[in-house]
Order: sequence, then C-alpha cells, then structure tokens
Amino acid sequence: GSQRGLAGFFEGRALIIAGSEEREAPLMWCANPFLGDLTVQVAGDGAELYVGDAAAAVVAAITDFLSGPVQDRQPVPGLLALAGNSARVAEPETASTLALPDVPCVYLIPGCDGGEFGHLATLAQGFTNCNTCQLEFDEEAMRRTSLSDVATLFARRVLQDQSQSQPTNEQLAVTDEATVPNGLHDSEEEDSEELRPRDLGRKVVLVGHVTGASLAFEMAMQLQEADVEVALVVIQGEVAWSGGPVPDRCFSASWLGSTCEATLLIARCLGAADFASKEANSLWQLQEEDTHELKGQLHVACQSAYDGSERLAECTGEIVRSALEKASKKLVMKAYWKLSEHLSGLSVDGFKSLVQRTAKRIDWMMEVGADSCSLETFDGPTLLVLAKDCPSEELEHLRTITSLYCTSLNVVEVPGDRHGVLSVENSPNLAAEIQDFARQWMREKKQRHSSGF
Repeated sequence: GSQRGLAGFFEGRALIIAGSEEREAPLMWCANPFLGDLTVQVAGDGAELYVGDAAAAVVAAITDFLSGPVQDRQPVPGLLALAGNSARVAEPETASTLALPDVPCVYLIPGCDGGEFGHLATLAQGFTNCNTCQLEFDEEAMRRTSLSDVATLFARRVLQDQSQSQPTNEQLAVTDEATVPNGLHDSEEEDSEELRPRDLGRKVVLVGHVTGASLAFEMAMQLQEADVEVALVVIQGEVAWSGGPVPDRCFSASWLGSTCEATLLIARCLGAADFASKEANSLWQLQEEDTHELKGQLHVACQSAYDGSERLAECTGEIVRSALEKASKKLVMKAYWKLSEHLSGLSVDGFKSLVQRTAKRIDWMMEVGADSCSLETFDGPTLLVLAKDCPSEELEHLRTITSLYCTSLNVVEVPGDRHGVLSVENSPNLAAEIQDFARQWMREKKQRHSSGF
C-alpha cells in the first residue's frame, strides 16, 4: 500500500533490520526523513544475520512485520507515523468492554532538534497497543509566527488524524461552516472545517520533549478548551518557556549564536554531551577573554555612527556575531570529525546542511516562543518526566513551573540527561513510564464512564 508524496519519500510501511543495537539509532536517523512509517528491528549482536539464532530473529521480524497493522491510516500532512504496527495485537487487560476505544493515540512533539535523529521513533517502539505519530516542523508550520498559531495548526492535524482512527468506517462529521470549535481556527486556512470533538476515535496523549513541551502544553490548552479529552506528558521541558535563549541547553548559559548552539545540540543528541560541554565552556571563556578586543572593534565600527542606543546595540551585535561566526566554523568541523562514526557516511556538506536546518529551527522556535507565556492552567492529567542526570536546580525549577500550570501533576525520574533519556538504553524506561501513565488515565476514565459520570 505505498502512496506517493514528496519526491524521495515513501509513505508506506517499511522495515529495516539492524545487525546490532549500536546500528539501530544511526539507521533510524538516516532512514527516517525518507520513510513515513518506519520500523527498525535488531537481530543478532553484530554477527552474521543469515545463520543460527540471528537468522531466526530475522525471519521472526519479517513475519511480524508482514502481519501488518489492524487498519490502514491515510497520512496526514505534517504527521509522521511511528510504530504503525504497534496496535495490531490487543492485550487482555486493555480489551475494550465499552464503546470507547482503549487504544490511545500518542503524539510526539520534538524540541529544537526537530526529531531528525530518530530518538522519538526509538521511543515509539517501546509502546504497545497504541498508535504513535510525530508532529513535524514542516514549511507550513514554520510559516507561523506565534506559538499559539503553531499549536492551532498541530491541534488541527491531531483532530484530522483522529478522524481516521475511528473503530468503524465512519469518519468524523464535518460541517459546511468555515469554523472550528471554540476558536480552534487556523488563520492561514481559508476553508477550515469543523471537527466535532465528541466524535474523536481514541484518547489523545501529547508528549513534548524539552522545548517541544511548551508547544505540547499550548496544544493541550486549546484541545481542552474545545472539550477534547487529552493527557499531557512533559519530558525535561518547561511548559511556560517564553522563547528566551535557553533551548535544549544548560540554564542561564551565555548565548553562543544559533550556529554554535545548533552544532552543540546535534552533538548532545548523538551522545557526545561531554564534547558539547567542553566546547561550550571554551567558547564562553573565549568571549570573556576577547572583551577588550571586542570593545576596540566596536569603537572603530561606531566612530561615524550616532550615539543612539539602538545603533550602539546594532553595532555590538554585528561585532559579537562576527567573532562567533569565526568560532562557529571551527566548531562545525570539530563536531563533524567527533561525530563521524554516528553520521553513517554523511558528507561534510550534508553535516553543514544539518547544522543550518537546526540553527534555522532554533531561531524560529525562539521567535514564535517570545511572549507566549500562558496565564491559564491545564486541568487534564499531566506527567512530568525528569532526567536524573540533569542538575538538581534545573529539576527543581521544572517541578515548580509545571506545578503552577498543570493542576493534576505526576512526577517521575528516569535515567539520562535531557537527550540521553531518549537513547536506545534509556528509552524503554521512559516508554514504560509514559504507557503506565496513559493506561492509568484510561482506566480511571473507564471507571467513571461505567459509573455514569
């Protein structure tokens, strides 16, 4: 059932068999941009795949893959289907005895990395009996200029996907009016349709990772206002992040420019957190040592300029950016050689393109996040997942902030740092915590439904 989309993109189901766990994440990262519904299975431990136990594992993986999903779902633009076959076998404890479906839909919202490294796909493989999608920062999303507008677009994508998750052949009812419930209206869609929340096929769980948490929170608020039942999961993120220069990085650190920050973020995502920390410290120290030199350049640059504060700030920015630009070029190449074994043959130009995309996404997320701090609270169930390896003051800060904005809060801690929680080693623990949270929520809803509440 292949379907054609953009050139070079396959939207049907695909299986990649990795020869070892070390190859799983790189293969996922390389193939993810080209395959819409990808599953990666590990067979063997690096040995020959066609003999012995490894061969049996390969056969089992292919047989399992060919059994297919329970139902085919048409792709929704801006949604990347993950673990599309995860809902085909229902566990006895989740078998529905009610009209309400018991298979949740989990929507993953990445941070500034955009989910490009396959970590969210790895997390999705840890879920059972659920449909999982990743929301993408595509061109349509990046045309939006506020966090609220992006959340509205993503919320509509969720509703559209829900219309295809019906247990029957009926789709969600769509009215002729060009409106949506309670203001869930996308200003860029002139012919927006109304999707009635009461007809949703499955329960919605939004999962926001680091800076994606603020977007997930805004989506949850909008869906809550539209009377959609939704649960929220925040992974080491700040629901009230206001677009300041702290995306996916250490709190209160000096800003190094989007190119440097993007390079360091890529290093963290690919498991080189120590390298990123060392390079960041070197750049911060370089900034402090170059204070007098920068002041001298600034004096020359502004000699013929008027003394207005705006022009002074402009000149300052130009000089600082020039210094950071030189440092960033060196950093990009150092990072490329440091990470080369994790890049699966990616060329230097390809790596530079990756850095540019990530930097553009960082700049955009900071812009749309500016002045987006909400004054409202989310009343639905919320799970805050804290990374044990992050500084204790950061964990306490996230606990405090999240408790102010989420009235029904559960907190758990899992191994890893803000990006390491999604590693191959740690993602099973994270997936188990999220799934336990979702199942508990659904059990409570089933009990209330049975009691007539």
